[in-house]
Amino acid sequence: MLSDSGYANGAQAQGCEERGITPVVPMPQPSHTRAEDCYPKTMFAYDARTDTYRCPAGETLTRYKRDHNLQTDYYWTKACAQCALRSHCTRSKRRSIARSWFAAAAERAHERARSNPRLMRLRSATAEHPFGNLKAMLKGQFCVRTMVKVKAEMALAVLAYNLKRAANVLGIEQLIEKLWMRTVCSGA
Repeated sequence: MLSDSGYANGAQAQGCEERGITPVVPMPQPSHTRAEDCYPKTMFAYDARTDTYRCPAGETLTRYKRDHNLQTDYYWTKACAQCALRSHCTRSKRRSIARSWFAAAAERAHERARSNPRLMRLRSATAEHPFGNLKAMLKGQFCVRTMVKVKAEMALAVLAYNLKRAANVLGIEQLIEKLWMRTVCSGA
């Protein structure tokens, strides 16, 4: 399964793996929502064997909280108080790192995307074209309201796109011939 970074989700990646589907999804680049000059989470190395993080200063962050609602673990160390690198790491008393319970699956999917850029180019070439065309056909919004009507409008837009694409690939005469043969053969 190929997807872009907007769909990076560890729970979905793990669900795919459990069903025998190999997800290839790059993780989005981390944004610095708190402070631009602080170390990003990517500078903290996770050790699955010990279930700990290692910070840029070499200190070990251990799990201090497990949130079952968010399915996330939180890690920190008491060494932040006297750390020489603290000003580059956090504005708080301690740096805390959050890790989803499904982070390992997301990281595996990201590594597959990173190690094989050809797959991401293939996804872009095959998936972006329909999305762009549908967006243009719908002019960025639906003309109707309520979910039932929106689903119907979307289905018609997808049908129109598929017919337009088939006509461009096969040619209009061959498309009509194939549609006619399908109608005759099905007895409709």
